[in-house]
Amino acid sequence: MFAGFIGVTLWANLDLAVGRYALFMDELITFDGVMRILSAPTFDDLTDAVMGPEQRYGRTLFYLSALVAWPVQALGGESAVIAATRMLLPIAMGTGFLILSFGLIANGLLRLVCLVSLMVIPTTSYYATMPKPEPLQILFLALFLLMMVGRRKVVGWPWLLFGLAFGAKISVIVLLPVFMAFAFAALETRHPLWKLFLVVFNTLPWFLVGFLLSVPVVLTGEEGIASYLEWTFLNTGHGADSATVTFWSWGQLILNGWLSGSWITGVAVAAALVLPVALALFHAFAALPASSWRRPGRLLGTLAADRRIDGPFVFLCGLLLVLAIMFGVKRLWDFYLQVGMTLCIAGAFVSADRLWRGPERVRLVWVTALVMTANLVHSLPVALAAYHRLAHRTAEPAFVVQQAEYMAIEKQLRADAADANRPLRVGYDPNLFLPADDATRQIVRFWGSFKDWAVGYDVIIGYCEHIGGLPVLPNQDAITGCVPSLNAEAAPHVTVADGAACTAAPCYTPVRLDTPYILYLRRN
Repeated sequence: MFAGFIGVTLWANLDLAVGRYALFMDELITFDGVMRILSAPTFDDLTDAVMGPEQRYGRTLFYLSALVAWPVQALGGESAVIAATRMLLPIAMGTGFLILSFGLIANGLLRLVCLVSLMVIPTTSYYATMPKPEPLQILFLALFLLMMVGRRKVVGWPWLLFGLAFGAKISVIVLLPVFMAFAFAALETRHPLWKLFLVVFNTLPWFLVGFLLSVPVVLTGEEGIASYLEWTFLNTGHGADSATVTFWSWGQLILNGWLSGSWITGVAVAAALVLPVALALFHAFAALPASSWRRPGRLLGTLAADRRIDGPFVFLCGLLLVLAIMFGVKRLWDFYLQVGMTLCIAGAFVSADRLWRGPERVRLVWVTALVMTANLVHSLPVALAAYHRLAHRTAEPAFVVQQAEYMAIEKQLRADAADANRPLRVGYDPNLFLPADDATRQIVRFWGSFKDWAVGYDVIIGYCEHIGGLPVLPNQDAITGCVPSLNAEAAPHVTVADGAACTAAPCYTPVRLDTPYILYLRRN
C-alpha cells in the first residue's frame, strides 16, 4: 500500500518539472531556498543559505530537501531538483501515516483501513505534490505520538520531535499545553512538585533543541528572533482573508462533501469517527475506582495509564488543530485541515483498536471500519483522479498557453537587454511563468494591481487586468484591447505611438508579442 502511494505520487511529481519558470509561486519559495543551499560557493554562504531569509516555514523543509536533491542535481539539473524535493514530502507524510496506523494500532484490518483513509484525505494529493512543511510536521508528530502515547515515554528526547514539528510550522503550538498536561498526568510519581520539575526540565530543553534545529536563525540574536517573529506570529493574515468566513463556513466545508461525497455521507463519516472516541472515553471513566474521584491528581494519573485513553488523546490533538483553523482562519483553504484531520482519523481508529482488544471487546466499533471502508468507494477514485490530473498538467491547454507566453516574453526581454546594453529592471506579474534573474535583468514581482509607476521600471509585463485595464477578449490583442481600457492611474504613462510623449512620466510604449494576451510595456 505504501509502495502504491509512493508510486502514484512519483507519477504526478515527474510532470510539470520542466524548470523553475513553470513552478507555482508557493513551490518557488521552497525551490529557491533549496537552490540557494545547493549553489552556495563557500561555507559562510552555505550557513547563510541554511539559516535563510525565508522564515515562514521551518528550515528543515529546505535543508532536508537540499540533502535529498543534492545527489541527483548533476544528473538532471533543475528538473531533478524539483522532482526530488517534491518526493521528499509524500515519503515523509506516508511514513507518518504508517507510524500512526501500524505503530499505534494492532488489529490488521483497522490498520489497513486507517492507512488508506489517511492516504485519501482530499488534500493529501496537494501536500504530496507541493513542497510545504506539513508532511514533515505529520512525520514528526507521528513519531512523537508513537513515543508519548504508544510507549508512554512522556519526558526526555521525544520532545525534540515536537520541537521539530513546531519549528516546521507554528500551527501546532496549541498542542503544547495538552502534551505537557499528559506528561504530568502520566508520570509515575506521586509528588506533584517533583512531577512538575520533571515535566518542565526534562521536556522543554529537548523541545528547544528541536525548535532550534528547525529555526537556527534565532541563534543569531535579537535580529534573528525579530525576523522569525515577523515571518510567523506577526504574519498570520493574508490578502485572501474574508470577514464572511466563520466557524460555520468551515463546518459546512468539512461536512458538505469534503469528508465524503455529500453532506449525508459527510455526517455519517464524522459520526463514525466520533463513535469509538466517545465509547473509549465512556469505558475509561466507567472503570475508574470511586476513590479516584476524590483526588484529581490520582484521577488524571489513572486515566493517563488507561490504554483506552490513547485514541481519544490523539483525536483531541487533531480536533484542537481543526478548531484552531475553524475559529482563527478567515480563508476557506481546505488544505489547512490536513494535519488536524490526520490525527482525528488516526485517533478514531486507535480508539476502535483499544476497545476491540480491551476486556469489553466492543463490537460496535466495527461500524467505524465499515463506514470508512464504504467511504473509500467515493474517496479513492477522487484521489486517483486528482493524481491523474497532476500527472498531466503539462498537457493542459492552460499550460500550453502559458508556455507560449513565457517563450514570447523571454524572446523580447533578451532583445531589449541587448538593445539597452545594460541590465533591465522588470516589473513582473507573478501570475505568469516567472523568468529567472540573470546578468541581463532583475525581475521584481508585483502583487495585485500594478501601482508602482513612479519606480521607473525599464519594462512592465503582465495580464491587462493586473496593470489597470480590462481582460483582453479572444478577438483582441493586448494593444488594441487592453491599452484603451487602462484606468486613470495607468493611462497617462502609456502611449501607443512609438516615441510620442505621455501625459505623465515615466512613459511606456506597448510592444506587440507573439502571444496576444500579455501587455508588455517598454520604457521610452
